[in-house]
Amino acid sequence: MDLDIRTPSAAPQIDLPKIWNLVFTYLESTAGIRKSAEDTLIHLTQSILPLLPHPPKSLLHTLDGSLTSLAYAPTLGNILRTLESFVMAFAAPRGDAVKKSGAQEYFGDVVKKVGEMRVKKEFQYHEGADAVSLHLHEQQGSMGC
Repeated sequence: MDLDIRTPSAAPQIDLPKIWNLVFTYLESTAGIRKSAEDTLIHLTQSILPLLPHPPKSLLHTLDGSLTSLAYAPTLGNILRTLESFVMAFAAPRGDAVKKSGAQEYFGDVVKKVGEMRVKKEFQYHEGADAVSLHLHEQQGSMGC
């Protein structure tokens, strides 16, 4: 982040994908570090993502790919909570029709993947999967879809 206070007219520059990917790698660590990484990713989604006109595809791609990655299998609960926050950042009613109407377009495939995972007998994260789907469907209901 560029926080040069000598140029107050310039907005701080944030390399969000770089920060996101760095933090995301910590999801492969111990349980305590995973929780801290999850909290950081959720904080990023709640504070920075709502300022954007649409979800960054690279961040959504990282979440989507991690859902079925063996490397991230132990962290699926953390990933689902992060994904839930990500969906909420764009699907929540805000009066911004562009953000709201694009939620299904952006998240439809990943929510479908979560739904397919949820119906498998061995799937353990029903609550997290339901929360992801619920927020997208609530948004659709608020749009009259």
